Amino acid sequence: MSSTKERLKADIDHRLAQGQPKAGIFQALSGRGLSDRRLAWLLAARPHPVLLQRHAGLIKALVGISWLQFVVVLLVCLWATRSFGLIAGLLGSAIACGIVYVFIWGFRNNRAWVYTLSIVLGVLNLPEAINSALEKPAAGGFGLLLTLALLGLTWHARAKLFPDLGFWGARKQAGVHRFTDPQPVAVATWQDTLAEPVAAPAASAVVADERKAAKPPRSVLARLRLAFLLVVLTVVSFGAWVRFTYPTEVREFHLHFTTHRPQANFHLGFLSDQWSEEDLRHQLGWLKFRCYANAPGRYLDDRSCFADIRAFNQVTAMSLSFFFAEGQLNRAAVQLPSWHHEEGFHMLMRMLGRPTGAQAKFSAGVRLIGWQLADGAAVYYNRDRPLNPLERNGIFWVSARHCRASPCFSSPDAPERQPR
Repeated sequence: MSSTKERLKADIDHRLAQGQPKAGIFQALSGRGLSDRRLAWLLAARPHPVLLQRHAGLIKALVGISWLQFVVVLLVCLWATRSFGLIAGLLGSAIACGIVYVFIWGFRNNRAWVYTLSIVLGVLNLPEAINSALEKPAAGGFGLLLTLALLGLTWHARAKLFPDLGFWGARKQAGVHRFTDPQPVAVATWQDTLAEPVAAPAASAVVADERKAAKPPRSVLARLRLAFLLVVLTVVSFGAWVRFTYPTEVREFHLHFTTHRPQANFHLGFLSDQWSEEDLRHQLGWLKFRCYANAPGRYLDDRSCFADIRAFNQVTAMSLSFFFAEGQLNRAAVQLPSWHHEEGFHMLMRMLGRPTGAQAKFSAGVRLIGWQLADGAAVYYNRDRPLNPLERNGIFWVSARHCRASPCFSSPDAPERQPR
């Protein structure tokens, strides 16, 4: 059966190249080892040479967009190697880029099933895109527009190139397979209008082949220029996507790298739950604090104080946060860039020694590692580096008063206690 099918495919391609109408090809090949339904699908899934020439711009657009997606996926996967390691990152890059390249190959080789698969995946992605647009109108709305635009372009190209193909098979009219055979478009002069028109599909195909052969090959310089423009477009598009998706993180990192900020050097055991806001300003007077009364549910506790910093104990950091409950320090946090996760962990090991406990399972998307301090306070740290490099690691200090009211570690008699 497979050899018969491959032979019929080759015969169909040869007859289409000669300019024969699909209806005639269907009648000539009917009953040669395939059912009429499968034969009709083979014909419908092969675009007419005239349609390929007429809609070449659509095909180039889809191939170009797919190459753009290929480069973006490659950049994202290589970026993720910082979290998963080189081997896992390269393996993920190969798999993800291989999947995207299937679409590039399918669009370039006019495979109808690739168009169908692209449409199905686009439709399946719509609910998530709509939900993202509702949660984040700016970034999510931009992503939803891109999804709809790509889905519409693919659907339009499929309808133009494969007009006889339904969603699951060849179209029928009144129970009979009928095929569309477009006429080649020619530019006629006034002399041609006086002459009797002659239908010559085969001659048109020959002329098209001659024009294609006469077209000069693209030079190496032109190819390099096109590749450079594609890379620039990819980088700009990727930067725009990051800017729209993570506006707060981009702004914070921009300020971190472009403004002068002081360092903060102190032992976490230096913090005290007896401190008031004035005590904080006195003890850490070289830092510039911004303090606010917390709206219900916005931040921790009743009042918050923030300070921008360049480093914490010689490890690159971005900010300090202090939270007060009933006028006394209750919690604090240090925010570090994700790519300094290991440095932050080693700094805490030098400062606090062996951890008291560690979470084996994820809770709310993170796992914590913790230290119990001598005064009863606790320090937590992200056990895993975030997958997204724009997310930050957090060092969290919790007061002894808070740990007495709500124990900061479970299973106090176990050798490896779990942070709560």
